Amino acid sequence: MNPTRLFNLMLILSLGIINQTAFAIDYAYFANLFNNSVSVIDTSRDVIVATITVGPKALGIATSPDQSKVYVTLANANSINIIDTNTNTTLGTIPVGMNPFGVAVTPDGAFVYVSNLVSNDVSVISTATNNVIAAAFVGAAPQGIAITPNGNFAYVANSGSDNVSVINTTTNAVVTMVPVGTDPVSIAISPDGDYAYVVNNTGNSVSVIDTATYLVTTFPLGSLGPCDIAITPDGNYAYITNDGSVDVTTFDLATNTVSGTIPIGGIPDNMNIAITPDGRLAFVAYQNNVGRIDLATNTLAAVIPAPQFNAEITIVSFSDPFPPFPLSLVNISASAKAKNNTFLTETDIYNTLRWTTQNNGYTPTEFKIYRNKELIGSIQADAPLYFEDHNLKKNQTYSYTIVAFDEIGPLGTVSITVKTK
Repeated sequence: MNPTRLFNLMLILSLGIINQTAFAIDYAYFANLFNNSVSVIDTSRDVIVATITVGPKALGIATSPDQSKVYVTLANANSINIIDTNTNTTLGTIPVGMNPFGVAVTPDGAFVYVSNLVSNDVSVISTATNNVIAAAFVGAAPQGIAITPNGNFAYVANSGSDNVSVINTTTNAVVTMVPVGTDPVSIAISPDGDYAYVVNNTGNSVSVIDTATYLVTTFPLGSLGPCDIAITPDGNYAYITNDGSVDVTTFDLATNTVSGTIPIGGIPDNMNIAITPDGRLAFVAYQNNVGRIDLATNTLAAVIPAPQFNAEITIVSFSDPFPPFPLSLVNISASAKAKNNTFLTETDIYNTLRWTTQNNGYTPTEFKIYRNKELIGSIQADAPLYFEDHNLKKNQTYSYTIVAFDEIGPLGTVSITVKTK
């Protein structure tokens, strides 16, 4: 056999063993109220990896169920912006009511509900057309909004009228108004859908609504200025941020009692919270920082400097088979060439990839190679940074992405295209 052909065959066999180690990484997206942007934190490294310009006074934020989009309310533009999380670019804005505040997405991803603080209504957006299809008038100064796990109802905290509007998402009509505490600003619904938890900012309390009967019980929190709430995935605890006492209250949902307080520190200011899907971590956006709370110990484990005056925060989860948006913790430069090799009557059409890296303080352990978003090979970082993709079709364009990994997850990406001969 031709020595070159034999070498290529051995190379194909050696590259056929692909490291299939999966990764799953959560990214925290938080709105920067005065920077007109959304920043993205790699939660496994406590580092900001992207900042996306979205528009004036970015405030509320929510993730689509399939993790592909983030919706951001723009209070000064009377609109929302849509972020494509696969590229971290914006897809455009949608006009809504006056001074949009909170935002929530139905579990099936079909509709987005936006509370409008000044026009006292909720805009309903179809994600199929990205148009407003309905508006529901609610109480005064609506802020927080949440949708039941079955998608049947949207609950809206009306801070100016001290009540909660319940919207039937089939008819988009308000079916009832539930009185709660003073100045309700945020709301979360238990994973089983049985209760809605409403934090009352100047009332320093949490109101618990039975979603079957609309009966309400209000409990004092003992902290000042509760402003946001998130519930753990197991439904055992709620975590409530307090912008007056600058701390986080842990609230036992089985007993409806305060079980602890986590000091955050700093000056009194707006504070918002999101919990990762695995229930291990909570992230608190406040002042010019984002704090990471370890929920196993209920301690503030890290503080990440962030742009000025952070607003709401949400979590986006990525996993194999393809990495998330472009990353540059490690910079990768790549080149590609189309080649062919003929032996007797057979011609092997293939592409070669070569790359170099600038590590920027991070050390890759391996590189994964994707063709058209499909994993086709991996190279250890201490091996020659070279890959051959064989048995291709003639005169076809192939797109490749090379991703640098360490033991935590992806560090950097580069994409390149090449057309075969």
